[in-house]
Amino acid sequence: MGATGDPFTVPLNDFVAGLNINMISPYAAMSEAITGFKDLPKETLKTFIYTGNVCLHLVMPVALNLALGKRGVGHMIENAVTLYEKEGYK
Repeated sequence: MGATGDPFTVPLNDFVAGLNINMISPYAAMSEAITGFKDLPKETLKTFIYTGNVCLHLVMPVALNLALGKRGVGHMIENAVTLYEKEGYK
């Protein structure tokens, strides 16, 4: 949150740093998980778990960057499940 209490006054570098933590890191983890899932036996459960997705529709300016990350990662998971559902990914 910016010094004024307005999330849109956060310096761009700080906003990008938050996205790196909240979006880029989970993307890297998902990519590694998908690669690892492919090496597992077919009968092994392959499940994506991402916690803290409560209140995705609650507007909280103080948590703008975090909420963007949560929604973005949720979207990534939905895409991965759709793309790999035939392989049993959940």
